[in-house]
Amino acid sequence: MSDEAVAFHTGLLQWRSVQAVRELSEDVVDKYGVNTFMTDVIVLRVIACTTMGKLKTLVLLEREIGWDIDWAACYKSNLLKLVHNYFPPPAPLTEASLGPNLPSEPSSSLLPPTLTQPDLAQPLSKHQGLHCSWCGGSGHMKTNQKCPMYQQERFMESTGKAVL
Repeated sequence: MSDEAVAFHTGLLQWRSVQAVRELSEDVVDKYGVNTFMTDVIVLRVIACTTMGKLKTLVLLEREIGWDIDWAACYKSNLLKLVHNYFPPPAPLTEASLGPNLPSEPSSSLLPPTLTQPDLAQPLSKHQGLHCSWCGGSGHMKTNQKCPMYQQERFMESTGKAVL
């Protein structure tokens, strides 16, 4: 582990101890341990995700660490602040940081000729990459009712006759 990760690990364990006593009481922590508040597995997951740069927002933190205990919701923002104390997120780009030669807005002229900027007015379909193995069409699979061969396959199953 890097020096930053070791320092973050120490800081995270201290934070967990303080928050566990605050949430559960000192007697409960003495009896059951700080793992009742946040397990060692979650601690290691937070460290791994932080060192890989995956914990930049609360949404990413919730998705990556899987800390689903009821009181975790009120501590996630504090945890993210702790993460950012040790691993600050990159500063957002500003016009001044882009320099005089770079445009502040993305331009399709900067893209390779085979790529164009997506039309932001039209939402992208999550099914665009699907390819049907039955009819060869795109945008669906052979088990989807949109496939022209789907009804024929269902008819063949029900009657036992082949349809050409």
